[in-house]
This record gives sequence, structure tokens and C-alpha cells, in this order.
Amino acid sequence: MKAFRDVGVSLEKLLSEAGSLVCVFQADGQFLYANEHCLRLLNYTAAQLDTLNFFDLLVDLNPVLPFTDQIERLHEGETITSLQFGLRNSDSTLRFVEGSFVPHVEDGVLHTVTGIWQDITGHKSRETELNRIFDLSLDLLGITDFQGVFLKLNPAAHAILGYVPEELIGRSFLELVHPDDIVRTKDVATAAIQGRSVLQFENRYRHSDGTYRWLSWKSTSIVEEQRTYFIARDITRQKQIELQVNLRNQAIEASPSGISIADARLPDMPLIYVNPAFQRLTGYSAIDVIGRNCRFLQRDDRDQAGVEEIRQALKEERGCTVVIRNYRRDGELFYNELRIAPIFTQGVLTHFVGISTDVTERVTTSEKIQQQTEALLQMNHSLTIARRQAEDAVRLKSQFLATMSHELRTPLNAIIGYTDIQLAGMAGELTGEQRYYQDRILVNAKHLLELINDVLDISKIEAGRMDIVRRPFVLQEWLDDIVAQMEGLASQKQLTFEHHLDDRLPKEIVADSARIRQIAINLLSNAIKFTDEGFVRIQIHQHSRDAWKLEVSDSGIGIPSHLQETIFEEFRQVDESSRRKQGGSGLGLAIVRKLCLMMGGNIRLKSTLGKGTSFTVILPLITDGQTLDS
Repeated sequence: MKAFRDVGVSLEKLLSEAGSLVCVFQADGQFLYANEHCLRLLNYTAAQLDTLNFFDLLVDLNPVLPFTDQIERLHEGETITSLQFGLRNSDSTLRFVEGSFVPHVEDGVLHTVTGIWQDITGHKSRETELNRIFDLSLDLLGITDFQGVFLKLNPAAHAILGYVPEELIGRSFLELVHPDDIVRTKDVATAAIQGRSVLQFENRYRHSDGTYRWLSWKSTSIVEEQRTYFIARDITRQKQIELQVNLRNQAIEASPSGISIADARLPDMPLIYVNPAFQRLTGYSAIDVIGRNCRFLQRDDRDQAGVEEIRQALKEERGCTVVIRNYRRDGELFYNELRIAPIFTQGVLTHFVGISTDVTERVTTSEKIQQQTEALLQMNHSLTIARRQAEDAVRLKSQFLATMSHELRTPLNAIIGYTDIQLAGMAGELTGEQRYYQDRILVNAKHLLELINDVLDISKIEAGRMDIVRRPFVLQEWLDDIVAQMEGLASQKQLTFEHHLDDRLPKEIVADSARIRQIAINLLSNAIKFTDEGFVRIQIHQHSRDAWKLEVSDSGIGIPSHLQETIFEEFRQVDESSRRKQGGSGLGLAIVRKLCLMMGGNIRLKSTLGKGTSFTVILPLITDGQTLDS
């Protein structure tokens, strides 16, 4: 090393002040010179380094192309650049360096090698830590090029997808994407290679066993490197849980019973959830009730046995079932059959769930029956009680008719069913006379059933128990169903059956299709019944911007003018004589008119005796998203 120093003080000063690690060694590795930076790195003095050999301190980091295999390049005068290797210092600590080796060759002989390096020990330590994190991560980490080919993957690929990294490296990441997710995935990949980061993207990825796993991806791309770095987390279990939770939530939301949940961990157990049925039952919206104790439904009516039972159940952390008086938002009383049950998490009470059912009708019916029984028992004791019984009988007329109609329909349906069986020959062949009598039984039984149904409908309407349920339906499909049912009846009388739908009307409207169908069937049945020749016609038109009309007309016997004012009254018929040819209860048109009024419409009659009749039903035109008020 002294010989090398003799080349001049200025060169020594230059090398000593250089920021890089600089050393010079002979072709056999014997050190000739090292600047201060290099001496500090190796923790040797210049004198100590004179006795050492470069190759003894060298730790090769490239098993594929060892440094010793590159010595030939130095002998040929070629400079080696950007080489990473390790050096052992005086206490055997490994230091990492990167740099160049510049050979000095004269007459084809390598004399010395100058090393100019940088200390990258800190960088290598961080790189080692990152590689350790990369290898130990439970998430799938990797790198692809901008063609989507896997370049590097961590061992989590096997845990998540069943592949060792080597099985996937070199393959396109799109190969394993679920077919239904390909388009979305390509769109996101296109955005990624344009330099946009992907913060969250979910798709299904094929496992080695052929099943699919849900993965949540995050990625960033470096355009200059043409590389995309990604993290993918297996969220399959989370997706399964979400599916189950969504299914339960949908079931709760769709439940016809009112469901409420109270937080038992908070003071006064406030409500934290109510489903739509609860809101319909009570008239209170979710915003009105969340955060309140459900006792507000009792108002001041809290002196009830059921309320005390609820208090005791809550105190004892158990369930119970009670019927209590509650009040809707508008003040209306209703009887609530309330079932409550505790919810425990790891043995600790967290919530109570309540299921509410409106049993007002059941309770009031029971009360009315009890009142009626008491009135009957005291009928002979007091004229006042007798008068009250009569008044109760009037009030209960509609309910009585409905109940009796139901009781009569049951045996009638049996008669009709058994008669159909006999006429079909399922109980043996009938003689002509037997068939005639069975036909008469069937016709009259059906007529009586029709009468009972009319009585039942009238009683329901008068009792306010017939609901109008408006839902969207397709007019053409509705009309086709009517035609299919009635066309055969018209054909039996050799009548022409005509039908028409105005194409200006919306394809789909919102109304009670079942009640409108009942109106149409009733009017068409009358038209066919009272028409011996000619036609029966049903037409649907746009009446105005917010109304549509259903018109049923015929070429039948017509209605006398003096009966047209009263024809819609109960038990009214065109021919009220004892010799009339056509049967009927006289309730059909009364039901039709009441149904029209209930749906916000009306019905008009136009008839000429001997020439025919036309009934026009006008109803509100409501499309999906509108209400009757709008």
C-alpha cells in the first residue's frame, strides 16, 4: 500500500475526500489502498488492510453468477458495474455494498482493480424486512406487468387459491377470473395501467379445486416501470355472511308481522329498528320511534295486566306473549299480540326482539260474541235489554251474513264437487235421467253459491272489511284473461264476443285488478244472460289524462227507463215478476257500484229497451310511482 501512496499526495487526497468507498487491490486480491470511508466500513486501519485479501472479505450475493466467475471480464479489461455483494468487517458483521470494478490492464495483463462502491446496508436491511413482510402476509401480494402477467407472488397464493406461486408466475391474471366478472375486471385493469390506483375492487377468482373465491383487490401502477403492484384479500366468508344477513334482513322487511328490536344495554331500552309492517301497524315511521322506548304505544293506558307481565319478563331477561291495548299515531285503539324474546351474546343480554300482530278483529269479535250471549240470556227480563239485542243484531248483520255465507259455501262446494265427480263418470256411468237430475243439481248449486258469494261481498263492503289492494298489472294480460273466461259462455249462446284495448293507455297501470275483474265478469255475465242474439262487447279506453274507462255493452233486451234509476240498488232486477226467465240475486250491480265507489270511480248506464245496454265504469288512471291523491 505504501508503493501505491507514492503515486502522489494529490491523488491520495482526492480519493480520501471522495464520498464513495474507494479501494485498490491487486489481481490476486491483495489490498493496495482504501480511503477513509472504506476503512470505516470495514473497521480496519490502513496497516491492517495491507495484510488482508479482498476475496477473503467478499460475500457473494449472486449464486447464479458468482463474482469469481466474472474475474475473466476484468482480465479482459471490461469494467463491471452495478454489482451488489457483501463484505465482512473486522467483527465479522456483514455489510452490503454496490458499485463498480475498474480493471487496470497493461500488455494484456491485469495489474490492479479499483473498486468504487456505495454502502447499501441500510437499504438491504429494509429490503430484507419488506421481503419478510411479503412472505409472511396473509393477504395475496404480487406484481404483474402491463399485459397482466404475474411476475411475482407471495406464498399466500397457496393458502388463498391453492396454487404455489411458481404455478401462476408467467400466466395472465385474467385466466382465473369468473366469466361473469371478466368485463368489469378488464375495465379496472385498463384504468390501472393508465396510472389510476384501485382502492377497492371485488371479483370472483377460481381456486385450484375449481370453486371460486371472492377477492377484494387494491393496486397501484408505476407507468415508468410498466408494473402493477397489488394486494388481494379473501372475502369469501364475508360475502357468505353478507348473503345470509341480507336474506334475513329481506325476510324481516317482508314479514307481515311488526318486528321491533330494542337495545337492552342502553338506559330505558330504546328501539333501534322497526320493520315496514310495524310502521304500517302503528302509523309511526322509523324516524318517529328510533331511540324511544316502545311504551309510547300505550299512551296513558298502562294499567294493564299485560304491561305488568312485560315489565316482569324484561326484568327477568326472559320472553313472554301478551295481548295489550296500543294506540296508533292517529289515536285509534288496536289490540296488539306482542311476543318478546331476549337475545344473548356470549351469555350477556344485549337486545330484545318484539313481534307485533294486530288481533283487534279477534278480540272485538270475541267481545261481541260475549255481549250477544249475555244479551240473549237476559232477553226475557227487560225490554231495554231486548231493544239493545235488536240494535246489536242490526250492527252485527253484516258480520252474521258473512259468517253464514261461509258456513253455507262449505257444504255447497262439497255438493258441487261430488256432482262434478258423478257427471265425469268417476263414480260409474249415469243413465240419461240420472245425468239430467245431476245437471240440475249442479246448475242450481252453482246458482246458490253465486247468490251466497254476492251476499258475502255485500256484507263485507257494508262492514268495511273489503280492502282495495292496488298493485301494478298489465292491462293486455288482464283483458286476455277476461276474454278467455267469458268467450266460451258467449259462444254457447252463439253470440259474437268483441273486445278492444286502447293503445294510448299505459301498458301497465296500478289498481286492484281482482276487484276490477269482478266488475267486468259481473257486467259481462249479465250481458250474456240478457242477450239472445247479436253481440257482447268489452272495451277499454283512455277517458281523460287521469282516468280510464271500462265499457261493457250488448244487443240484449235493454232496461226500462223507469228501472234505470234503481237498478243499482240491492235486490233489484230488470224483471221482478214471479214469471221471470232469468235467475239472479239482484245484488250483482249493487256490488259493482259499491266497488267502483271504493276505488274512487263511478259507473254510468245507457240503455234502450229492446236494443241493448251499455255500462261504463270510470276509474282513476294511476301508473307506477303515483298515488291516488296525486
